[in-house]
Amino acid sequence: MPSLRQLALALPLALGPLLACDGDGDSGTDDVGTEDSGDSTGGATDTGTGTETGTGTDTTTEGTDTTDTGTDTTTGGSNDPAAQACEAFANATPEPVIAALTAGEAATATLVSGSDVVYLVTLPEGAAGFVSLEIPEWETTQAFFTVADIDYTVTVVDNSLVAQPRQPDAACPEAGITDQRIYFPHWTPALIEFSATGPREVALMIIREPA
Repeated sequence: MPSLRQLALALPLALGPLLACDGDGDSGTDDVGTEDSGDSTGGATDTGTGTETGTGTDTTTEGTDTTDTGTDTTTGGSNDPAAQACEAFANATPEPVIAALTAGEAATATLVSGSDVVYLVTLPEGAAGFVSLEIPEWETTQAFFTVADIDYTVTVVDNSLVAQPRQPDAACPEAGITDQRIYFPHWTPALIEFSATGPREVALMIIREPA
């Protein structure tokens, strides 16, 4: 039977392998996949919950209607002949016409009623001047616009026209333009005679009055 001394010497030898397996006293749990657990969990913070801010808000133009409303943009911004004449006398380039010396030759100087032409009629020095006027539609009232110091007379063969007095253009009374309305019941050429006195260049515009 071994003595107590022999047992005391043999005990460290028996426990040595067990202590060697434990290394420096650490239980060895560090090697069970817990290494850098903070880094591992930190790198996986993307939980995939779909919190992306791209909510798909539609920024497409909502089809604002830019269709032309059909606003009247004719001369003077109106169908009123008086307003059209004011605009044309101020801004249009006149169309030159040389008046004839006699009524029989008036066909050589023809004016046509319209809403966009200002005629500049040159008259003979010291003598009356004549031009003919074509009116495309009968049973219409034509508005005659010229400057106040010009004397003129409009006639037709059967003397059927009905002339109203000349008056200042109500759309621009300070411009010195006169407005005279004349009704033509029949389609027929008209004759315009200008006085032998006064300016020798005459601005004249003839516009059909809207029905």
